[in-house]
Amino acid sequence: FKKKMFKTTLCIIMLVGFLITTSILANQGDDEIKPILIEKTDFENDRSLLEPVLKGSQLKQSLIKGEVKVEGVTYIRVETKSEGIIDIVDDILAKKEKSSKHLYTNEHPRRSITTTNNNQAGPEFVHHNYVELTNFLNGTVLSTCPSIATLKTAGQSINGRELWYIKFSTRTDQSEPRPAFKYVGNMHGDEVVGREVLIHFIYLLCTSYGKEGTDDEKRITKLMNYADIVIMPSMNPDGYEHQPYAVRPNARGFDLNRNFPDQYKHPRVEDIVREKEVKLMMDFIRSEPFILSANLHGGALVANYPYDGDSSGTEGSGTYSKCPDDALFIHLANSYAKNHLKMFKSSEFKGGITNGAKWYRLYGGMQDWNYVYNSIPELTLELSNTKYPSADTLQQFWLDNKNALLTFAEQMYIGVKGYVVDTDYNAVPATIHIDNIAHDIKPFPAGDFYRLLAPGTYTMDVTARGYQSQKITLTIPENQQEPVIKMIILKRLNLNNPTSLTSAKEFFYRYVHFDVTYILIGVLSAIALGIIAITLVSCICFYIQKNK
Repeated sequence: FKKKMFKTTLCIIMLVGFLITTSILANQGDDEIKPILIEKTDFENDRSLLEPVLKGSQLKQSLIKGEVKVEGVTYIRVETKSEGIIDIVDDILAKKEKSSKHLYTNEHPRRSITTTNNNQAGPEFVHHNYVELTNFLNGTVLSTCPSIATLKTAGQSINGRELWYIKFSTRTDQSEPRPAFKYVGNMHGDEVVGREVLIHFIYLLCTSYGKEGTDDEKRITKLMNYADIVIMPSMNPDGYEHQPYAVRPNARGFDLNRNFPDQYKHPRVEDIVREKEVKLMMDFIRSEPFILSANLHGGALVANYPYDGDSSGTEGSGTYSKCPDDALFIHLANSYAKNHLKMFKSSEFKGGITNGAKWYRLYGGMQDWNYVYNSIPELTLELSNTKYPSADTLQQFWLDNKNALLTFAEQMYIGVKGYVVDTDYNAVPATIHIDNIAHDIKPFPAGDFYRLLAPGTYTMDVTARGYQSQKITLTIPENQQEPVIKMIILKRLNLNNPTSLTSAKEFFYRYVHFDVTYILIGVLSAIALGIIAITLVSCICFYIQKNK
């Protein structure tokens, strides 16, 4: 009887410890955090016009989460655990205004460069060194289309060269939710065709926007009104400038396309030393709302798509490594290869496309990192069998790739886009799941989302903690020229109305919303209390027995 009583008491102590610990942790979670900024949102013409109502008395226990601009006025997004609505006073606004951060930037501001050259001539078909590339971007581009082009840098390479990129944006209000697209060239210093092709693509966008004379001008104007276009001609300027000839790695001798976090090898940032250019690129990529991307290489003629590695963790080739969005990536690769003058006719790769691991396995690549860690579909485009061809061939390379570059960027139109908001039109931090595709995405801070999908019929499931989920059937047509647009308004779950809980998942979120971490900590706490109880009881028993 005494043993049973002891065991029962011990179990009760451990259970109480578990419940207390998990309850405390859960109460410190998101449920008490109240976002204060947007009371009304008008989504007319895909624009979010924000009307914040900021009242109250203090900023106590608040977390500043960012800011938005509406018609030149800056508003702060605050999340608070206090009961009252927070009053954002003028001095707080003034302090935040100095940082000039918009919704999608990180804490590393990019440097903007003003024009110093009024040269209006277009680029020649020559190999542009670092100084010539800088002069073209800083002079020709900024003087030709100053209202839509900004020259920025992701930072400096090991040898102090800027990782320049041009950002084209036609927005007058930079807080307007809009997706972004990127091309990155010259990741390997001796693979130069992509670098030169992107120089000419930049000039094409710069001189075509706003014109309606040709089909290309109409396509470019539509594209640039839909998304911001970001182009980095050279990610590895040190490798390109290496003397006496360009080399593949960076100045420290590292292959930059083997140095990114990888799901199969070194998945976490801290596992291995990241090269400076890689760390700069990771910050840069996370600073914009990219939804589609490609990096341009040389040494073959093919559109390569994920995965590049597989669970074996070994090198070699011949094994197809299928990612959840395999159908989407095949569609994207085909969009480039079929619009390239030669790639689709490849004798080495069927249709001019290949799965990365099927060709050869690699780990630490930028392509897989973009998709796995950031939900940005990215291709690796191999543009030339010769890595460093003679200058007199560059014009033909441009003609081969011109339409493919534009068509691939237009794939931003495929799939579905929209907003996820609550009944008051506040952005909701939801999860967007497509049935039978094990890769979820989340909306951007303003509630806007862009889910690229290959043609077909899908079921989209939108869930958020504390809200009723929604299932939506989507039909994505062939040759899609505009995304399917969905306004998703999620209703809060009603504790007093069990019929509002439409699924077991919602019941779990509403009533049992302990994270796995909380449960583990609770179990460990219960075990710790049990050990303490056993120790105390043993000491007491020893003391009693000793004094008998």
